[in-house]
Amino acid sequence: MRATRRGNIRIMSVRVQVPEILRGMPVFRGTRVAARALFDYLEAREPLDELLIDFPGVSRETALAALRSERLLFYPRLNADTLGPVCS
Repeated sequence: MRATRRGNIRIMSVRVQVPEILRGMPVFRGTRVAARALFDYLEAREPLDELLIDFPGVSRETALAALRSERLLFYPRLNADTLGPVCS
């Protein structure tokens, strides 16, 4: 994973967009799994473990890093000390 910085927070780049993969839809790095799948599962009230079973190429660490990254869009003033866990 590539690390980037947003303010005081170091963010791991867990998703990429490549025109040849799913027509440029964001996917989890190193997979062909659409990043949107994570949010579709959560919206359908499916547990994270279901996503990890259905898409074994996506690790728990990667899924949680994606959630942390997206959470920063809503709470941009958080820093690494206040970010805390997304879920366990």
